[in-house]
Amino acid sequence: MTVLKQGEFVGSLDCGTTSVRYIVFDKFASIVARYQLAFPQYYPSPGYFLTSHP
Repeated sequence: MTVLKQGEFVGSLDCGTTSVRYIVFDKFASIVARYQLAFPQYYPSPGYFLTSHP
């Protein structure tokens, strides 16, 4: 396991429609770690999709 020192890295969280991903960058903007988790997609019937609005 790599030990990351505080203050030497920055993380970015991307919440998309089909997945969430987190990427850790070093001070040179190089990717040092990443993780992605996909969401299951639900369709009530063919040709339909669900959305919600406040």
